[in-house]
Amino acid sequence: MLSILQKFLHHILKNWNFPESSYPVETKIIAADYTRLDIYDDIARELRGLDIGVLVNNVGMSYDYPEYLVKVPDAANYMTSLVNINVMSVVRMTLIVLPGMVERKRGAIVNVSSLSAAVAAPLLTVYSASKTFVESFSAGLEREVRDAGVTVQCLLPGFVVSKLSKINRPNFQVPTPENYVKQAIGTLGVESRTAGYAVHKIIVYLVERLPTAFIQLMVTKELQGIRSKVLKRREREAKQN
Repeated sequence: MLSILQKFLHHILKNWNFPESSYPVETKIIAADYTRLDIYDDIARELRGLDIGVLVNNVGMSYDYPEYLVKVPDAANYMTSLVNINVMSVVRMTLIVLPGMVERKRGAIVNVSSLSAAVAAPLLTVYSASKTFVESFSAGLEREVRDAGVTVQCLLPGFVVSKLSKINRPNFQVPTPENYVKQAIGTLGVESRTAGYAVHKIIVYLVERLPTAFIQLMVTKELQGIRSKVLKRREREAKQN
């Protein structure tokens, strides 16, 4: 397991209820700051010699709130970190594990993109573009390694309950991570590109068939509304302090 949040990983392992007799596995934790590009030699060294059957590229970073690119605070550094996490991590982690999979003629790589890859998302422009990269990268790689026995899948989830989405309660459209995985895992080896979750599949289907200009207008208005609420709340908090 690799993560920026080492304490979070230890918490996950502590609270897993997998019976050891049923899952006789050894867990290896590697703490890594994916905003940096000098971490991958160390990661490769830690993973050397391991028979890695599945790679899930799920590390991600988004905006604090929807914002125009020119108004993002410290935009140059922030967007560099975002691209390093959302784009470079996918390529570099794939380069570490893929040669072994090809040599063994088996393995699976699951790249987690986003529903925002299906349509440009103004005010989340760099995030949306980074997820479009993941989708395109996955499609090309899938064709490259298909005959080598390696499965490549790209997931395009909508909102899921998480810190990244800032949504705390599940509903019909927003599943918990557990419920999302229960549906998505059944698509591995069946669909190379999928939203993974039934409701999200419907959303992707509609987004890709309605006029692009209409969808972008709706997305822009939605994100502008969220931006306005965040800025008004921050203004109130600033006055109170």
